[in-house]
Amino acid sequence: MMDRAPGRSHNDGGHLMVRVDLDGRGSWHVALPQRGEHVRCATLDEARRLASRYASREEPCELVIRDAYHRVLEREFVGGVPGRPGSQAKNPHR
Repeated sequence: MMDRAPGRSHNDGGHLMVRVDLDGRGSWHVALPQRGEHVRCATLDEARRLASRYASREEPCELVIRDAYHRVLEREFVGGVPGRPGSQAKNPHR
């Protein structure tokens, strides 16, 4: 099930950031920066698919997945790591 609520997200580097956050009730929220909204997903897999699909269309883009305490679980640069065009990086702690 997906619900929509308002929201925006950019990082300090100026490129877009798609953020996936777990709330205290177990839902995953995907912040879609260009659309200015959040989409609530029932599972992390559903949220990750939506976020990845959106990030791949908005390159360069940073995809960040955080837990309910806002700790970063996964970070990926889609379309290049800043300073290294065309590269991609994933959090090694995944």
